[in-house]
Amino acid sequence: MSKMTLLLNELDCPHCAEKIEKRVGELSGVKSSSLDFINKKLTVDFDGDKNALVASDDVIIPIKIDKYAFDGLAELKEQIEDTRDDLNPRLRLAGGLITCFIRADAEKQGEAWLRSRPEYPVFDTRIRYSEKVTESTFSEMPIAEYSRRSGTAMDYIAFVREYLQRGKA
Repeated sequence: MSKMTLLLNELDCPHCAEKIEKRVGELSGVKSSSLDFINKKLTVDFDGDKNALVASDDVIIPIKIDKYAFDGLAELKEQIEDTRDDLNPRLRLAGGLITCFIRADAEKQGEAWLRSRPEYPVFDTRIRYSEKVTESTFSEMPIAEYSRRSGTAMDYIAFVREYLQRGKA
């Protein structure tokens, strides 16, 4: 069985939490869901071999620019397409999100290669590498709270804006 836990930082309504827990539990492929309102964590258990793709509308693939990431893209895209065909017709590949980006020649070349592939849509926003991200994980805080003014936090905020804007287009 697959299990997924989501942190819902902005959740401040107990009634809304109950609705979320109930509706997620009713989704196809979901065995159970539980929402811990105090800690703002939603845990979802999926039936058998099903996974989070069954309960998703969009897939955003985080991509660190390296050959291993590129090697897995075709297989991941195939899994998304199979899930869409068999279990979730709403599922779509929203795009790849370049993460841990540094301005090195190899990374620039890798990014250019990735952007030249029409089968792999890529968001314009890149998430820059920062040691603050590692620090934030040990503090169990999202980077946007841990270091609000860091370049990485600003990149994630810009990415969310881009993602939401694409959804409206």
